[in-house]
Formats: sequence, C-alpha cells, structure tokens
Amino acid sequence: MDARRGRRWATTGSLGRRTQHSSASAIGRRFAEQIDHDAHALVTTDGGRPAARAVVDRARDRQDPWPRGSRGGAMILAITPNPALDVTYTVDDTRLHEVNRVREVRTEAGGKGVNVAKVLAQLGEPVTCAGPLGGPAGDELRRRLAATAGRPGTSDADDAATDNADAADANAAGTADAGTDSAHAPAQADPLLRQAWTWIDGTTRRTLAVVDANDATGLYEPGPQLSAAEVQQLLADVGALLTGAIPPIEAVTISGSLPGGMSGEDLATLIAAIRETGRPVLVDTSGPGLLTAARAGATVLKPNAEEAMEATGESTALDAARALCELGAGTVVCSLGGEGMLGLQPVEAVDRTAATTVRAWRARLPQALDGNPTGAGDSVVAALASTVLLGRTDLPIALRRAVAVGASAVTRPVAGEIDLELIDQLEPTVTIEEI
Repeated sequence: MDARRGRRWATTGSLGRRTQHSSASAIGRRFAEQIDHDAHALVTTDGGRPAARAVVDRARDRQDPWPRGSRGGAMILAITPNPALDVTYTVDDTRLHEVNRVREVRTEAGGKGVNVAKVLAQLGEPVTCAGPLGGPAGDELRRRLAATAGRPGTSDADDAATDNADAADANAAGTADAGTDSAHAPAQADPLLRQAWTWIDGTTRRTLAVVDANDATGLYEPGPQLSAAEVQQLLADVGALLTGAIPPIEAVTISGSLPGGMSGEDLATLIAAIRETGRPVLVDTSGPGLLTAARAGATVLKPNAEEAMEATGESTALDAARALCELGAGTVVCSLGGEGMLGLQPVEAVDRTAATTVRAWRARLPQALDGNPTGAGDSVVAALASTVLLGRTDLPIALRRAVAVGASAVTRPVAGEIDLELIDQLEPTVTIEEI
C-alpha cells in the first residue's frame, strides 16, 4: 500500500519541502512561511551576484539584444494539467508491424508545461512548475526534472548519475533529513527552475516517442483520473502560489490536455482566477478546451493550425485564429509547422484608430529545418511567455523570436531542449509580413 495514500502534499520552493495541509488558507500561510525561510534558494550566487541577475549581467556585457532572464526576480508559473514521464526511442527508420532496433533511449520529465518550463530556464527565465503528480512515474519525473532542468537531457545510461545528483543536491540543500518522505526527497540542479506539484493518489502517465531521420511517432498513455477533491486542491495550490510566491509570479502558462476529472469549467475557473490577480495567462490546449480558454479571456492562445480549425470548424488557420479572437482571446498565435506561424491581435490591443477588427502577421524562416518536431510548440510557448506575455515587445517581434526558438527545438533530440546559438543565427532570417 502506498504510504502517502490519504495525504495531500504540496512541494514548495526550489528546496521542495512538503507541508501537509487541510485547507486553502493553511496552504497559503505555510507556503508563505516556507518561501520566506528559503527566500534566497532561487538566487544562488555567481561571483557574488545572484545567479538570475548574473545571467542578465553577462548578457548585458556582451550587448545581447535578448538578455536571458532580463526581468531578474520575476517568476513565470508553468502549469501542466497532465504531466508525463517521456520516453524517446531513436531508430534508423520506423517500420510498422516489424521489429525496430532502438539505437538510443532517453527518459525525461515531460508534459507540455514541463517542456515549456525547461525551455524558459534555458532562456534564463525563473520558472515554477505546477500541476498534479503521483505514483512512481511522478516520483521519477520530479527527480529527473530536478537533476536535468535547463540542461540537455540524459540517456538511460546516465540513470546512476541522475540518482547521485539527486541525492547530492538534496543533501546540499539540507533537506534529506529523517523527517522527510524519502520518496519525494528534494533535488535542485537549476536555480532558475522550481517545482510545486500537487500530489495525487493516481499515477502520472508515460509517453513514448519513436524518432527516426524523418519524423516522430507518439504513443501517449491516458492520464490519471483526478477526484473532485484533488481538482480543488490543485486550484487552491495554484492560488497559494499566485498570492504567496517569492519572487512573485508575474505571468502564467497552462499547457496540454486536461486529465480525467478536470472539466472545461475547472479550466475556465483557473483562467478567471489568474486574470483576477492581474496576471496575464497563455493557454496551449486543444479541442473544446481551446474554446473555453478563449471565452474565459486568455491573454494569449497558442494552438496549431489543425487544433484551431478543428475547434472552431473553420477551413483555414487564419479564419480559425480570427474566430478565437472574436470569442474573447487577447492574442492568438497559430503554429503552421514548417510554414511558420500566424499571429493575430484585436485592433484595440494595437491600434485603436484602425478600421478593421483584427490585425494579423505571418512569420516564417526562408527554409524549414528537418528534425524532431516533438516539443517545438512548447518551445514557442516559452518564447511567447518571455516576450509578448510579459509585455517586453510587440507581437511581430515576438513572432520572429518564437519562430527561431521553435526551429532550434526541432534540431534537438528530445522535447524541452533548444539551441541558443542557433536561435541567434536564425532570428535575423525570419521574415514578417502583415496579412
């Protein structure tokens, strides 16, 4: 029997200590106490400067036009309603109904929001992961994210090193004591990435991606079934983060499908609660949830073309994105795969004197890059969160950045990785046209 059954744990801060709780008010109070005690956990020093600030200083020293983490102490909250432990098989060629020899196996913390968080950390942005997590797969996801966040992924041959890093980081943090549940002993390798999961009785799902020289094939397990109490606990934990986190949460992303037991109404409630606190929220989902997010007033929606057309019933990506704007979304960015992406905004967000109701731009590279498209959309979300969502730039410039970031992700073997040098090379080549 699982020793945690019947308890609900929230992992808070980069040290990841759990506080047993029974009410939303207790969550917020204890969360604030924990963060206050560990206020310097995020900003480990680098030459006498906080790590997040040191990234900014180094970028400024080299006159980088996109300084990494230029908001310093600001935090982005990346919510993954249905996280997953991602397994990637690399093969020479995928052949259905035949034996396929696997050349390499990689196991990573995954789910769309987790991938967003990993890319944000690589871009130098402080980020906190939240969502429901449970079972052995959830434990392994947490371990792997703590040990590899913000760095290239590890293969299964490196499992022992991951375990050693897990234990070493927990001991260094001073949290691997006798009173700590060893199954959730904290580990933290990247000072820019925190974990704040809501622990559930179910088991986190796994996904399998088979990647060959031409494309990727995905096999996704269903997620766990959340109880009504667990959904309410998740909403309460997010509320506690929004009101008590230090550094404060400045923007929120919600990425991926909803688990069983979490309804569109719950998603609308979550978006409304975020908006009521004054934070912008970017939503990347599909199906009816996409319409729900638009009607709830999501600041930014980021579907791909197929998802947008399926949800709205429109026959073109442009018409589908326009329909989502008309439903209430502030900005819609629609991925077009190798053809780049569309970005639409109501005119009141750009030019109040314009005669039309929506302005639209298309951004694309001169030539699409080949590789693994898994996670490219999540990298686009991270780029949008660090630019347009935080109000750092206008939409056309953000689209240029997002195309470059997404294209760099295609060249990486697993989701949640980007190539910073390639981004800098690609960005000036992205063309922007208003349509």
